[in-house]
Parts: sequence; C-alpha cells; structure tokens
Amino acid sequence: MIRPLKKDDDLPKVASLIYECDEEMMSILFGKKEKALERIKALILKEHNSLSYRNIYCYYDDEIKGIVVNYAFGKENDKLSGKDYIDALPLWFILKMSIVYSRIDKLITKRDSGHYIECLCVEKESRSEGIGERLINYVASSIDSKELYLDVSAYNEKAIRFYNRVGFNTVERKETKEGLCTYTMLKTL
Repeated sequence: MIRPLKKDDDLPKVASLIYECDEEMMSILFGKKEKALERIKALILKEHNSLSYRNIYCYYDDEIKGIVVNYAFGKENDKLSGKDYIDALPLWFILKMSIVYSRIDKLITKRDSGHYIECLCVEKESRSEGIGERLINYVASSIDSKELYLDVSAYNEKAIRFYNRVGFNTVERKETKEGLCTYTMLKTL
C-alpha cells in the first residue's frame, strides 16, 4: 500500500532511505551518516522544505519498504524554507551547508512548472519487487502535471537503467568543476 508519510511513522528508517538514495550527495550536504540521519529526520518533521513529511509517500507492507520524495516546481510551500533549516539545524551547520550548496546548486533541476522526484529509495531486502515502479506510478497518477523530472548521479548506472525502463529519458547532463555529475531525466505523462 502506498500512502503519505505520517509524523509517527518509522522516521529513522525513512531518514536512512533518504540518505541511501544518493549517499555521496547526502554526505556532502549533511555530513557523516550518523549525524546526517539526525539532521534529515529533523527536516522531515518540518512543514516547508523539500524533505518535509508532506512531500514523502511510502510503500508500506507491515513496515516501510520504500519512499519517494516529490513536489511540484513553483509551489511555494514545497520550496526550501530558511526557517525550517534554522529551526531544525545548528547555525554553524547551516552556514557550512550554504557554502557546499552553492557549489552543487547547478546539479539540481529547477523549473517553473512540472513535478520533481527528489529521492526514490527501496530498502535493499525489498528491491526487484516492483516497489520503485509502483511509487513512481503513484506519483505520476496523483499529479496534475504532464512532466515528471528527477536528477540521478551519472555514475549510478543501475538507477539510470531503472529510470529508462519506467519511461524516463535523459534531457540534460550537468557537472561541477569538482567532478560531480548528474543527469536530469524526464518522464512525459
């Protein structure tokens, strides 16, 4: 069953799935895993940031087996909110994060319209059971947009093959001078 995430769900597991979605990027943004999970969980509990529980759907079968973080471009409530970060994270970390974010900002897709999947992750034990595809189809069927975007690490060949199989096509390649590289992928609905 797919349903919206609730604040009383297994948030440590959800934070871990978000971190596992792109460990390299999450470690750059949030630091080492143990602390990163605390920071991600704090943001999940807030209302107005991309990792808010309001933007997360979970595949639930006696426990959470997979999640998708998604939001509409241009929708004010789903954009990053400085207040959420100030409330959830220490000031020194926000300053550090803003410096890092300024270096990787061009890797992240921004549009005036459409819908964006920020993160899709299925627990390792439940992969190859169709959960990821079901989560994507759920998002696709529940939005009023005709365009569904995501960014994927150019080095994650397994994820790229999966996204191609479920109807996404690469529309842009982005790279930082530090060598990080992502593909923007689009599924037209």
